[in-house]
Amino acid sequence: QQQHPTTTPDHTYTTANHFSSTHRIALLFSPGTYPIDFEVGYYVSVHGLGIHPTDVAFANVAKGPHVPALDKYTNRPPHGSGLDTFWRSIENVATYPRHGMRWTVSQAAPLRRMHIGANLDLYDGDAWVSGGVMANVVVEGNVNFGGQQQWLMRNVDLRGGEVPVGGAWSLVFVGCVGDVPREFGGMMMKEGGGGGGGAAGPSISVVDDVDVRVEKPYIVMKEMGRHRHHRRR
Repeated sequence: QQQHPTTTPDHTYTTANHFSSTHRIALLFSPGTYPIDFEVGYYVSVHGLGIHPTDVAFANVAKGPHVPALDKYTNRPPHGSGLDTFWRSIENVATYPRHGMRWTVSQAAPLRRMHIGANLDLYDGDAWVSGGVMANVVVEGNVNFGGQQQWLMRNVDLRGGEVPVGGAWSLVFVGCVGDVPREFGGMMMKEGGGGGGGAAGPSISVVDDVDVRVEKPYIVMKEMGRHRHHRRR
């Protein structure tokens, strides 16, 4: 069994704070450039305070804000898991990580109103993951779902030059543009159960647009020390 790095705080690599934490943390970044890498932990929300996502940029970074698989050194070495990596979010920022952005989560961990200037990996090796949502996002690189399932992309501009790869069940694309995959019914099953009855691949649903959308307001810095809500039209 691997030994955990002694310099890493417990809450960054285990699920110990899954239900026990009483902390609720909002990290508010005023417009500017931030050359920092950090993990987005349980009950943490990252907010950029600019009018545009690119007003707050994580640049000259290896990872930027990210989420790796947890429990690599405890319950499931060496792969870890993302099945209960919940309750965290990022919105209204841009990130340009040299190694791509990793977001190994399973539900209740949205990415909203972002500009991702790199590849986006929604998995971490063989760690289990299951579900998420991203909306109003530009992805300059390619998207790899890995073993993800039950993932919703809404109003996402996929600019990497290749359609997203990986994934399992229920990948949904609503109002997306760029490298949007074709609809596919998913892995064919043999008669009586089991895989291998036909072409294999993730289950993909594509909706060109919807009649009604309700956008989440976000906070912007009007001037130093003063803030206001902004509603996207």
